[in-house]
Amino acid sequence: MVRGRPAVVESKDRRGLEALTRDESQTHGRLVDVTKRVSARLPDAAEVELLGLPDGIPVLSVLVIACDASGQALQVSDVLLPADGQELEDAYRLN
Repeated sequence: MVRGRPAVVESKDRRGLEALTRDESQTHGRLVDVTKRVSARLPDAAEVELLGLPDGIPVLSVLVIACDASGQALQVSDVLLPADGQELEDAYRLN
């Protein structure tokens, strides 16, 4: 993330962070803390073009950081989504 501007990336893994945190082969059982920050804002011109957004559609910036017991970040997800039609729900336990 460049200060205040999340990267727009396409992940090859479609399972999402919740599935990855439950997969022992990916995390070796070390993730104990997850922080998710969701913010809404109007996109800049480059984001409008990249996402093909109509005028006036806000975006959601979703930053997820998963850490081990020492506080070391082991996984980071930083995505930008069109805000119209999105529904966010979190319900998972790591340990």
